[in-house]
Amino acid sequence: MRLAVSIDQRYLSTPDGAVWTTSLHPHAFFSRYLAVFDTVTVLARCWPVASVPPLARRVDGPRVQVAQMPPYVGPLGLLRRLGELRRSIAAALDQVDCVVVRMPSQLGGQVARTARLRGQVCALEVVGDPWDAYAPGSTRSLLRPLWRWLAYRDQRGHACRADAVAYVTDSALQSRYPASDPARMHTVPTIALTPEAFASGPRHIAATSSWRLITVAMMQQLYKGTDVLLRACARLDGHATPWHLEIIGDGEYRGELEALARTLGIAGRVEFLGALPQGEAIHTRLDAADLFVLPSRQDGLPRACVEAMARGLPCLASRIGGTPELLGDDALVHPGDVDGLSQRLRAVLTDPGWLTAQSARNLTHAANWSEASVLPRRQAFLGSLKAMALERSGPKPA
Repeated sequence: MRLAVSIDQRYLSTPDGAVWTTSLHPHAFFSRYLAVFDTVTVLARCWPVASVPPLARRVDGPRVQVAQMPPYVGPLGLLRRLGELRRSIAAALDQVDCVVVRMPSQLGGQVARTARLRGQVCALEVVGDPWDAYAPGSTRSLLRPLWRWLAYRDQRGHACRADAVAYVTDSALQSRYPASDPARMHTVPTIALTPEAFASGPRHIAATSSWRLITVAMMQQLYKGTDVLLRACARLDGHATPWHLEIIGDGEYRGELEALARTLGIAGRVEFLGALPQGEAIHTRLDAADLFVLPSRQDGLPRACVEAMARGLPCLASRIGGTPELLGDDALVHPGDVDGLSQRLRAVLTDPGWLTAQSARNLTHAANWSEASVLPRRQAFLGSLKAMALERSGPKPA
């Protein structure tokens, strides 16, 4: 059986036809689908480039091909290329038996609509919330309120009409984007941590002369609230709370965030590390930190937070999406609340006992996202889609 996966990712395409990613979802990501399906065709926007950065990873490869969708940015960009996009989607879906659409995604909405019209089995993986993604501060478009309502309504409608829906949360996204039949709703985390992702034990955190804070944030948008974190950290000065912040990630807003750090007078205490390879490089940085902070404006279930928890790292994050399913009330702040985050930072950085207790609590809780816990649920979900596709139309010739 041949599966199509629509993904809201900006890929790069080199002249030899290869497709690359500089952030998430390389070839290895699609192994989760190959455990059940014979091949995967990835539908994603691709930007042609002459060459790729050193850390770029290949997307296409054995049993995985990329159907390159026209590149566009934002709702207006989609409208300009809508005809071309729909033709590209139809051509890609001609070659597959079943469709999985990762939402939220403007591209994904078009893919889901086309698959339904063609009578193909189409499932959603709801990994985020467009209502939060277009919340105030997340994007500067003057049409933000309109896009917020349209994207929310679109995702809610697709969830209602899908053959099955997998949610990365236990309840948060389910309540906002329910399927028409509860039997079609599945909890399937997209995160499945390998044994190497876990620390050997919790930490004992003592008072220090300088607290080491860390965050992980792609900077294509301001979804992760890195600007909020910088402003909150700036307010720590003068409160006898010495600190240093490391920021892992890159994107078009990096220069603006670096300028903000200079304007706030904290550039000497903030280190922008750029994108780092997954695995040991990030684990090493997390292991050297005292506190992970993620004041997101939008998140489904933040992988970066789960990875930090698996390293036994205390965490502070926003009360958004599925994050309350990860952390307790005393580790949550309201999104966009600079004062609230600054106050909570001061409180926890003067309480080594709280930090030590959170280390043990987080390491234990992160086991819920281990491969042993997640993989059986994921394979059962994908297996049900394969069975539906076989029942509906039968396998097509290879």
